[in-house]
Amino acid sequence: METCAVELVTAKSLNRHRFFYEGDRALIAIGLSGERRGGETRTRHFQSSHRALGGYVMALPAGERLDGWSEPATRCSWLILYLREDYQLAGGLSLSTLLNRPYMRTNAFELVSLARRAQMFMARGSDYLTPYLQSLVTMILLDEDDDAAAPPDPTDGPLGKSRIERIKRHVDAQPPGTVTVSDLASELDMSPDGFIRAFRRTYGVTPHQYLLTRRLAAAGSLLRTTDHSLTRIAMETGFASSSHFSAAFRAEFGLTPSQYRLARR
Repeated sequence: METCAVELVTAKSLNRHRFFYEGDRALIAIGLSGERRGGETRTRHFQSSHRALGGYVMALPAGERLDGWSEPATRCSWLILYLREDYQLAGGLSLSTLLNRPYMRTNAFELVSLARRAQMFMARGSDYLTPYLQSLVTMILLDEDDDAAAPPDPTDGPLGKSRIERIKRHVDAQPPGTVTVSDLASELDMSPDGFIRAFRRTYGVTPHQYLLTRRLAAAGSLLRTTDHSLTRIAMETGFASSSHFSAAFRAEFGLTPSQYRLARR
């Protein structure tokens, strides 16, 4: 059984309707276009009456309930991903680690353009679809503008919510590639070995993997939004050379930086 099922849903009717989902797969829905006159989207963690559906992103862990109603004002379309628990994110990150509660975003228009590229790959039957979706899901869950950008916040243990927020603020305040694992351990007054063990036990990845993924996410943003050369992007995100950067990027997202930039445009 495939670990990721994807479908494009277009609602042509403008009649009021109800919707419901509670399945054994995680769900990520990206609103591509449309607006509703009224409606409500509910989970245990949030309730939204947002009307503009383009740029509306929802992520739901397996087993969580989503329901609500909608009265479309225009034709609406969604890209919806159904992810099995063992779905492999870029960089070996765990889906259950990054998506441990429902969340939503609005006005995420940069994700709409990425989702439309996935739609194009679907239509073409492109071999790039699988690695592209992997990178898309990883970027959604690591988006720095969302609470999911940091690893999930456990309620107890040596790396609880307040301490991981300190880590995130420290990483965000420094140029990409300049923060070391020893820096993070020192920030929390922990030994490097103790910090590495606690981080891996709590979040399922090593601090080094987390920092590398954040650097590559920053590089992906530069590839999408600038015309900088690969050498410049490599330098700005802390890589010793463009070849080192390209190898790490491909290992993480399944595409070379040039392929990723081409697919994005």
